Amino acid sequence: MGACHSQEREPWETAHKTEPSCQAWRLVDRVAAARTARRANRSTIPLPLAPGSQVSAHMVVCPHAARETFAEDCDALSKSRGRCAALTAVNGDAWRAQRPLVAKALGGAPSRTSRAAAVAVAADMMAQLRGPVDAREVGLRVGTACVVAAMVGCRDAALEGAVAAIFAPSLARAHYRATPAEGARVDAALRAAGDGGLLAALRQECAAAGFEEGVALDNAHRALLAGAQTIAATLCSALAFIAAHPPQKSLDARAAVRETLRILPPVATLPRRVETRVDLGGGGVARGAWVVGDLVACAHGGDAASLRYDPARSADGDAAPWGVGPRSCPAGQLSTACVAAALEALDARATWRLARKRDGVGPDGSCRFLEPLVYARTLAFPRPVPLVVDERRLPRPPDM
Repeated sequence: MGACHSQEREPWETAHKTEPSCQAWRLVDRVAAARTARRANRSTIPLPLAPGSQVSAHMVVCPHAARETFAEDCDALSKSRGRCAALTAVNGDAWRAQRPLVAKALGGAPSRTSRAAAVAVAADMMAQLRGPVDAREVGLRVGTACVVAAMVGCRDAALEGAVAAIFAPSLARAHYRATPAEGARVDAALRAAGDGGLLAALRQECAAAGFEEGVALDNAHRALLAGAQTIAATLCSALAFIAAHPPQKSLDARAAVRETLRILPPVATLPRRVETRVDLGGGGVARGAWVVGDLVACAHGGDAASLRYDPARSADGDAAPWGVGPRSCPAGQLSTACVAAALEALDARATWRLARKRDGVGPDGSCRFLEPLVYARTLAFPRPVPLVVDERRLPRPPDM
């Protein structure tokens, strides 16, 4: 089994089991805590320690402080040193060597294939589904198909099934908890898949840079899992927002996705270990401590109306759904394009509405389907998000 499927918890997660980035907090509670801290002019929240622990940890809730810490002081920080050889886990020279080749491999043909898969799956689902449907299921199926098609250059039922088996429950519980058998199933499907798409590009780029085969496979495995979660959660959320706020004219899919990501970044936290020393919130943080960027808090802490969906909102702001600094997600634009392509395909074939009125817009202007949503490290939907899908009635052509 690939090295990236270790069940080890990161050190800061082991030490701080009661802090908000590890345990599932409701979205609305997390936003309220961030706003309280910002009103008190606090850029960080101390994270509680396990009994006897000597490690300190700080949650960064201010976007200005996050940019300073995770972008300007990035050389002083590192990820945990696990056994995975992928870009998301390595540090220093290994990270600097992998970053450009992974970013290069994500472009071009894999990007086009992934968008085409999003359109194909969305069209296929709309041809089959009528009546009630859970938005989580739509997001999961489209998300896995997109990321698999990007990875191996075509649709692959075995690989889609292996990834979906992990993320069907993950969408409801905010934690990736793959068993060794599930991880091995993904690895086996990857090795058996056709050598195309991102996987072929990763192998080629890694080999040219002198990396072993395992580096390419670890990056492929991480990209599969992260991409599936990101696209599934964002598409599910966007479907619900659009249902609650039907567009008056034609759907602007990219604006809808941008606003969805602003309200609900797919990943909540950026955990980093301090390797030298950083200045944070007016004080220094010594080597060995952990700083955790809270992307949810950065997006919502300073605006009382930030949970209101408005796709016409200016793109400028504090939201950073793909992270901050050099270690931001290299596949953010690809994920955005895939979700937008799926929404356009869905909108061309069907209309959809919320099945329950209580999930719609509340007195404060925010959507009430947001109330049960939770964040740990990622976004989760503990309850179904039921939609009603109707076939789009196209205008009848004039008689000749």
